[in-house]
Amino acid sequence: MIDNIEEALMLNEVDTDENMSGIPEDTNEAAGDEYVGIITTPNDGPLNLRSNPDKKSVALTSIPAGSKIKYKQFSDEWAIVRYNGVEGYAMMKFIK
Repeated sequence: MIDNIEEALMLNEVDTDENMSGIPEDTNEAAGDEYVGIITTPNDGPLNLRSNPDKKSVALTSIPAGSKIKYKQFSDEWAIVRYNGVEGYAMMKFIK
């Protein structure tokens, strides 16, 4: 049985950042340095910028192929991308 909130937080690894985004508050430490990249997609189609690092998550906007973006690597597969004032997730394999 769990006796206090601190123990529950440790056991469940509950997101404790203020905005409840799932992204640590200090994204530079968690995601590395910020880089500039170019979107490259098959057939020069647009790339969806997503709300979460998941192919099935909501698309926040589309980024045209060839667009310059700022990003921080989130994982081997995903990056946190900023494009036209919108921040979300994009697959690393489409960023050069």
